[in-house]
Amino acid sequence: MRSISIKSISILIAFSIMATPLSLNAQQNTTNATFTDGMMAGEMAASGNAGWLLGGFLCGIFGVGGAFLIEPSPPVHFLIGKNSEYIMGFTQSYKSASKKKNLTYASIGCLGSVAFNIMMSGG
Repeated sequence: MRSISIKSISILIAFSIMATPLSLNAQQNTTNATFTDGMMAGEMAASGNAGWLLGGFLCGIFGVGGAFLIEPSPPVHFLIGKNSEYIMGFTQSYKSASKKKNLTYASIGCLGSVAFNIMMSGG
């Protein structure tokens, strides 16, 4: 019985430690943030999807085209509690930077596919 209570307390402490950064992040309410602040934060938060490597490798130029045409959307948790100027700057910058990274990943995959095909053809 004692080991069950120790395990329960340990799990409770572990969950409270994991939840603490989430609650601190949710409390950061910047009501006077500007468009430029949003743009800088969006650029820093942008992360391309490495899955575009596979898309570029398997689909070739169509994978690169898909990376160019598909608009990435920013994660909503970065925008909670922010004013509209900040959100507009963040969204614009995030989409632009993420699209560049996705396009880079797809291009690398496409070039890797071309190199692989050349190597396999023996030339």
